Amino acid sequence: MTEPRRFEPQVQVSASSYRDRLSITSFINANYQIRDCLQFNPRRVLIIGTGLGLEASILRGFGLDVTVVDIDPALSPDVVASVDNLSMFENKSFDVVIAAHVLEHLPYEFLDRCCAEISRVAEHALIYLPFACWVPQVTIAIEPLFRKTVRLRIPLFWKTHRFNGEHYWEIGTKGCSLQRVTESLKKHFDINDAYHNWDWRYSYNFVLDSTSHA
Repeated sequence: MTEPRRFEPQVQVSASSYRDRLSITSFINANYQIRDCLQFNPRRVLIIGTGLGLEASILRGFGLDVTVVDIDPALSPDVVASVDNLSMFENKSFDVVIAAHVLEHLPYEFLDRCCAEISRVAEHALIYLPFACWVPQVTIAIEPLFRKTVRLRIPLFWKTHRFNGEHYWEIGTKGCSLQRVTESLKKHFDINDAYHNWDWRYSYNFVLDSTSHA
């Protein structure tokens, strides 16, 4: 039996504020989601979190059946719900479920519940999460003959992340290592791929296969 909630998910960003969030990173993040999603040749896709609506619009343009879930009715999602309770959907209803920069909006103790629900309704999942880190970079180039970039990722492991009005936790901060998050995901998924998005270094992206047999 699922433990009762000791926390009620709340809307953190007003619908009107999304107009002010349009930036190049919005398109970068959408590009990666679409690329990772299409590799599975899906027919039915669930997007958790309306955001700016870029991903849903583009995937529908590919002819896919896309359902959008959001906790905020003001964003006009197809279904109003929280990611930790997708009981309105049957098991394995979707080929791919996308939760890009969503799960950190709930306390970390909700991660297991959220992953269990995503794994239950999905064959595959894309879970993108924030990574707090420094990335020193050196590029050596002799154009057009040679170009080499060396990057060093330094997690902010000494920094305690505190709720900032939106994020309850971020990978790389004290007590929230990449290893810990990876092990949490492995309870419900096989990791198909996991990579740092070097085009938007704040994002660490997991491409997952569900292990739920519910």
